[in-house]
Amino acid sequence: MSRKIIKISLIVLAVFFLIVYLVVLFGLAPIVNKVTSKFAPEILGCEVNIDDVDVYPAFNGCTVQGIIVGNPEGFNTETAFILDEVTVQVQLTSLTSDTIVVKNVIVDGARVTYEQDLNTANLFTIQKNIEEYVKKLSEGKVVDETPEEDTVAEELTEGSKKLVIENFEFKNAKVDFSAVIMGGKSMTLPIPDIQLKDIGKDEDGGASVSDIIREIFNEIVKSCTNVVSGVGRGLKKAGGAVIGGAKDLGSGTVNVIKDAGSIFGLGGSKEEKKDDEK
Repeated sequence: MSRKIIKISLIVLAVFFLIVYLVVLFGLAPIVNKVTSKFAPEILGCEVNIDDVDVYPAFNGCTVQGIIVGNPEGFNTETAFILDEVTVQVQLTSLTSDTIVVKNVIVDGARVTYEQDLNTANLFTIQKNIEEYVKKLSEGKVVDETPEEDTVAEELTEGSKKLVIENFEFKNAKVDFSAVIMGGKSMTLPIPDIQLKDIGKDEDGGASVSDIIREIFNEIVKSCTNVVSGVGRGLKKAGGAVIGGAKDLGSGTVNVIKDAGSIFGLGGSKEEKKDDEK
């Protein structure tokens, strides 16, 4: 075989693998789009919208832009999460396997809304929705009433494919905190950076999408709750210092100050509440 024929064969082979690479890579966009816009609302129990998904061959990944997660019914604020951009990098060869390996998920500069009413908070309600969905899934009660074409995205949402996320980062985020007792006002607080490693790796063949979302969401809620509880403890101490003087203004004022402590204390742990009662 001449060198010319060998050279042409190598070029054809290279072009072929390039086409395969691009086909597999650009197949990532509908997977991410599907999980974000269709499957996530079913798990979270609230509306989820995205603006766009851009694929970047240079790093085997894509960016999801303009993710907006609404609030469950009964809350006044419009959104629970605003994610301007989420970067997803995958192991391309895993897209055709039973377990999709996600190398990196980077959420940078997210805005979280923590709305506290007299009974609970929006994040706790979403957390409850996730737990209920996972329970239904384990009992086989989740049924897709509108089956679609058998794609990787559809297989993933139906649970036949699993996920492993090697590195998840939630950084430079802030939480907008509002409560009934604050009279419609809110405060913005920084959230400590969160990094999780090897999510789903300990599971047999990876974890389901719902389990992945549950683990990540629980970590975010825990971090936000710690931030908000710190503010609540400060308010309770301040309330205790002025409650004696408030008695002169009437029992109604005293009750408001006491209610402020109990509302802000809802997010804290049992240990924190015991410390506050001492």
